[in-house]
Amino acid sequence: MGEYQTVAAAPSVGSLEMTEATSIEWADLIAAAVLNWKQESNGKVEARVFRIELAIGDDVASILPKLGLESLGLADTLRLRTSVTAKDVFTVLFSAASSGGAYSSGACAAYGRLLAWRSLAGLVGAPVGAPYHDVAADSQQCHWCIFDSPSEWYCQVAWDIGIACFNPARGEIALLAATDED
Repeated sequence: MGEYQTVAAAPSVGSLEMTEATSIEWADLIAAAVLNWKQESNGKVEARVFRIELAIGDDVASILPKLGLESLGLADTLRLRTSVTAKDVFTVLFSAASSGGAYSSGACAAYGRLLAWRSLAGLVGAPVGAPYHDVAADSQQCHWCIFDSPSEWYCQVAWDIGIACFNPARGEIALLAATDED
């Protein structure tokens, strides 16, 4: 994965044509890898999807602060990794699902992998039960970003995740933010 870059998190001036498209089912699918952090520990999860009109040349990193994410709060800065692959994202999701959060035991290897695939499917906009090879192919067409924020929403310990999936084919941005503490 690439290095983090620090960017201003304050929303910049300018309009952004977007519509939130998150449903409960879609949010649960995106959050599959970290739901036990919330259910069995002290975790918080934010999973959202936006339909968005991007202009050619838009810096996708500058869009995150405009989405009104609770996980970004009022932080002045945002740390981003933009040189991220779908494999990098899957590794983060698998680690979260298989190991669990601060007090949750995780789903271990096989079920952790299944939950990571479900989260990846939700992030790319694939339907529940989509074949893994379709999810993998779709994930290669997306632009990925891993983010971190000094906001008070995050616990600022080992269990902090921020993933953004920019799917140009669907005109969507899907996000997963999760945190847990002991």
